[in-house]
Amino acid sequence: MIKYFIPFYYTLHSRAHGIHFVSYFLMNILPPFLLLILYQKLELGFSLVLKYVLSFLAMLSLYESGYLVNDSINIQIDSNPTRRISYDEEDFIRKHIRHILVFKTLCAVLCFVPVCLLSSEWQNCVRLAICLIFILIIFAVHNKHRSWINYLTIFLLTTLNYASPIAAFGTLRQFMSAVLIIMLIFSLAKTVFYIIRKKQTNYKEGPYYSLYMLAAAAILCKQPIWIIPFYIGLYRLLNFLRSMLWKTK
Repeated sequence: MIKYFIPFYYTLHSRAHGIHFVSYFLMNILPPFLLLILYQKLELGFSLVLKYVLSFLAMLSLYESGYLVNDSINIQIDSNPTRRISYDEEDFIRKHIRHILVFKTLCAVLCFVPVCLLSSEWQNCVRLAICLIFILIIFAVHNKHRSWINYLTIFLLTTLNYASPIAAFGTLRQFMSAVLIIMLIFSLAKTVFYIIRKKQTNYKEGPYYSLYMLAAAAILCKQPIWIIPFYIGLYRLLNFLRSMLWKTK
């Protein structure tokens, strides 16, 4: 069970294992990077890639902390929980949760420091630090409450998930406009479908999420970033059609 102390193992184990890593890459890792290249028009290079990877891993380490608390502790109070790990694994995490969270926070710090060394503007480091701190705060609220507050925390956590990796790049104005785009493409959709999923049983998100993304691509058609919601919408639509064809066989 020591594997749960391994950085980023839990995300790969519970949410991005096997073929699901393709979805995780296309949905979570690639979009913020494309925002830097297509929207902020930063020059692609080794320094940019390294800085982005470290920023993403700093965010992911703290995000994993929220996943672990949700999947091992809060799952005990959920009326209809989604179990991603075995009961033995849940029990191990509960017993060692403090040590695991401290270790995850340390990993985030170790990724954050070199980002600051690679940054020419101290304001960029401050933006990233604020995003990382807010992840901890909002996840704490999200995991503590099971009420309408979760709709707000889902919106904010989704925004931070995509905004944190690019917080240390560009100007404040560029960052804030990118955050607005993230809210339109990702946060709003995630929150709306999260609410519907909580209200309805046997809800199939696939086709509706695809239509939302394709509509977002149409709205952003005059911007080069239209490709982001377009490929996500197309990918989700093809996945849905594949699953439907598989069921008919």
